[in-house]
Amino acid sequence: MNIWTPWIALDDEHVQLSLEPSAVIDAFRTRLSHADVIAWDEQRDVLVARFAGQAGAFSFATAEVVRFTPTRITFTHLSGPFMACEETVDVVTSDPGVVVTHRGRFRMKYGPLGWLFGRFVVKHLFEQHVAEEMSGLVAQ
Repeated sequence: MNIWTPWIALDDEHVQLSLEPSAVIDAFRTRLSHADVIAWDEQRDVLVARFAGQAGAFSFATAEVVRFTPTRITFTHLSGPFMACEETVDVVTSDPGVVVTHRGRFRMKYGPLGWLFGRFVVKHLFEQHVAEEMSGLVAQ
């Protein structure tokens, strides 16, 4: 860990869905296939894509590697506003259906000032963005 750019952890976000784990993973795979996909592997278990959006007043654009397993999706930041960013979406069988949990952490650019901005501004906006995306899953 670089002492000038420590990780900032996001609060976990959970939603309950009345679906099978495979249906949730497939829904994510379909949804993410509408991004600016740079490459898929043959099995469609790994993709590299560009994502753009809005978080509060800030626009963002990233490139990420996304990996799919039967119960987990991982996002690894390649480029964009962060020095590093890692996210996972876990799909755990529950009664009824599944619980979908988003976990994430990020490291800001620009040393201590970037960390302060990340901790007290970006974290909140990032968590809001994730909550909106997870709510979108429920609505879908």
